[in-house]
Amino acid sequence: MNTNETLDFEKFYNIGISDFYELAASIMDDFNFIFHRNIKELPEKRRVELWLSKKNESDKALVWIEITNSGSDISKDVPIEVLRAMNDENLTKLFFFTNGGISEDNLDILDGKNHFIFTPSEIIETVSVIKTKSENKETRVKRKKVKVPSGFILIKNYLESHKQEIKHIVLKLEHISSYANKTLIKVEQTLKTLDSIEDINKISVEERDKLKKLQYALLPELVKISSVQLPPEVDQAKEILFDTLKNCILYIGALAEYEAEEDVEKYKNNLITNLDNLKQIDEIVDNYKKRQIKNTYISSTKLIAISIIIILVAAIIYFNIR
Repeated sequence: MNTNETLDFEKFYNIGISDFYELAASIMDDFNFIFHRNIKELPEKRRVELWLSKKNESDKALVWIEITNSGSDISKDVPIEVLRAMNDENLTKLFFFTNGGISEDNLDILDGKNHFIFTPSEIIETVSVIKTKSENKETRVKRKKVKVPSGFILIKNYLESHKQEIKHIVLKLEHISSYANKTLIKVEQTLKTLDSIEDINKISVEERDKLKKLQYALLPELVKISSVQLPPEVDQAKEILFDTLKNCILYIGALAEYEAEEDVEKYKNNLITNLDNLKQIDEIVDNYKKRQIKNTYISSTKLIAISIIIILVAAIIYFNIR
């Protein structure tokens, strides 16, 4: 779902949290806020996050996304939990999104200065305004040179907010090549999509939404790779995998956020180099296996030789005693 799609109330009844999150994120982007870190989450029901203003990082907001069954009213305990979370995080600004309704009593609790409440009617109206603004403004945007790439900020914030999910998982050698090949296919498909953009200086709203979706889909893979533990001799494979996804996210961000064209080209060239390196991972693993086999053979040969020497020495001692 994206801001180019026509919305009606029926779409909200059984909407999944991923599609609903995209709507909330597009509205937050229009408010000039960017995701900072995750606070808590209930799968398919709730996401609570901290977002920062793009213009002023001291301007913080709690973003609460609540999914109800068939668009029913939120339960009476939700507003209390929202206010408790705001208090815990020392926040005064709130963006509350729900696909359901809010009773007058609950609305009285949630309402307040700098509190923005979005039920389906407000979301439909806001998305319509965003669409109209996008259609009316200049489609060709001047690209800008930035000190810190938007993709880097996204990666940093995502890894920081999900660091508790990073585990130490020992990956078997036979799984390294398989994972690298899957990553290669995924990134090549993404690159093909990016190359299909006719004019990077005239990206449509629909194309930008697609770019952001591709970018967010790659972030969880960075957590997976960070969790992998490999033998030191093949740890290079982990670096190649991480750098590939990192540059892919940076490349997408540079396109979507109209960063300087030389940076777009730089990230693309880095990504192409990464893809070439990914294709070498099979060779890295095979060489490691050959070294392991060779070392095992040498060790076995040494052990056999030592055993023979011990037997001969024992035999000499035995015959000398006799």
